[in-house]
Amino acid sequence: MKKKLPEHIDELIIKYNIIHQTGEGGGEKFRVNCKPGYLCAPFFNTEIPQIYSTADIVVCRAGAGTISELTALEKKAVIIPLKIAQQNEQYFNALEARKKIACVIIEEHNFTWNTLNEALENLLVIPSNKTKISRQNPLDKITEILINYLNI
Repeated sequence: MKKKLPEHIDELIIKYNIIHQTGEGGGEKFRVNCKPGYLCAPFFNTEIPQIYSTADIVVCRAGAGTISELTALEKKAVIIPLKIAQQNEQYFNALEARKKIACVIIEEHNFTWNTLNEALENLLVIPSNKTKISRQNPLDKITEILINYLNI
């Protein structure tokens, strides 16, 4: 049985700091879960460059703009292409991203808590090409994740 993200927020924030851009449509079911380690809002407008710079892994759809940003910033990503995108364009965008960045593609019909967790674990062991902003506690292994418009 597929489980939705809100059901796993508490499990995720044990290991990760989550920054979740929900979009207009799915925001209410996520905003009730906002707590330390989990920040959510419909949109992050002016903050998005800073969020991208601190994120170690981005979990996102595969729109052309998002893929361009990820590849330009060399971000590791879990990419979940929107199944209903015209002519499956998001899937092909994700395939292009895989040529340039460390990423895992999970098609919507394969998305479960286990596939997401496995993808995150696999990406964590891949060294980043960029120097990260140091955290307050250098021994802290918490990873920042930006989850962008999934509503899953």
